[in-house]
Amino acid sequence: MENLVAGGFLAGVLDVTTTELADDLVGGVLSAGPDRLEAAGAAGVPQVVSLGALDMVNFGPRETVPERFEGRNLYVHNPTITLMRTTPEECRELGRQVGAKLAAATGPTALVAPRRGVSMIAVEGQPFHDPAADQALFGGLSETAAEVEVHELDLDVNDERFAPGDGEPSARDDPGSTTTRRWIAMFVPLSDVRREEFDWGVIGWRMVPAKGARHLVVMDVELQPGGGHDFHRHPGQEEMILVKEGHDHPVRRGGVQDPERWRLGPRARRRRPCVFQ
Repeated sequence: MENLVAGGFLAGVLDVTTTELADDLVGGVLSAGPDRLEAAGAAGVPQVVSLGALDMVNFGPRETVPERFEGRNLYVHNPTITLMRTTPEECRELGRQVGAKLAAATGPTALVAPRRGVSMIAVEGQPFHDPAADQALFGGLSETAAEVEVHELDLDVNDERFAPGDGEPSARDDPGSTTTRRWIAMFVPLSDVRREEFDWGVIGWRMVPAKGARHLVVMDVELQPGGGHDFHRHPGQEEMILVKEGHDHPVRRGGVQDPERWRLGPRARRRRPCVFQ
């Protein structure tokens, strides 16, 4: 994503999960490097940022966790992923880093902070619930983010009211806010998504001009197994396709890739959000 922003491909950023910062600080396997969370600010691209999964450092299978971390709060997510809870000291430094990166941004920037948990296993009753670490994270933010538009919501990051498309919590907290309301409210709430059915699948419109979006359209697309649509173009626009489930491939004619039609695999099912700029 940092490269997409730097390359001028994105008109705005909703950066909800910043967990790579924890891996870079502590030594996990999913670091995105020390420049994570800086590209949008440097390019002046509007951004709405949150603190998703800053409670965890990522490793592979349990036996691959470095010996120096034995005794830490470890959670085996599945046979190939082991998570480690960040400490209060690490969380305070992460808060400082996030605040400093956002404070240096040259474009509209807002931070939305979920006070009741930054991941599904950091809420009360779950293995990474640690009020002291959470408080340290917010304390670190306050040290460096004094000039940043911050919205602290009494929700956890996975609460449906926190999701992009429902801007009401931030709007209630600060009716005078513009950045958060403008960018988050451009997303259509899931309950209001307009769906259109075609002979090749279904489209759900998530960000549309009617909601104020001028440079970006986001849609959820679901194709049935074996389905597809005719090749077409969008002149003057860029298209990004994120395949969330299943796979696609071009039908071949004479052993050559045929761009005239795209299909799913025989047993696949796919939802395909397409972003046009």
